[in-house]
Amino acid sequence: MAGYVLKRHRGQRIPTARPAAIDVSGALLVSRDLMRVEATWKPYEAGSREPPRDALPNSAFAFPKERKEPLTDAAHVRSAIARFDQVDGVSDHERDVAFANIKKAAQYYGVRLSKTTWRP
Repeated sequence: MAGYVLKRHRGQRIPTARPAAIDVSGALLVSRDLMRVEATWKPYEAGSREPPRDALPNSAFAFPKERKEPLTDAAHVRSAIARFDQVDGVSDHERDVAFANIKKAAQYYGVRLSKTTWRP
């Protein structure tokens, strides 16, 4: 597939801007800059009342595709951080996007994060 590389140990496709290197064992070497993820989160201001979850746009969630963990205020950001590992049925790439969304929302709402990545 043009424009994609395949991580051999997990079988996930990772979009790339340039070809990846392959070592002598045939394992794919992917540099960190190839795995950079852009946040999709955008601030959602509903006024004084919390809107129904169905009314929120996908961009208001940490996991936008699954519409999990809304990030509408500082309390929800803290909740998303605490429950991050409890979200099931998502890929590593979706977790990368969600963590980028949480970091962006945390910065917007003034919530301090103690970690810079979700990966161990």
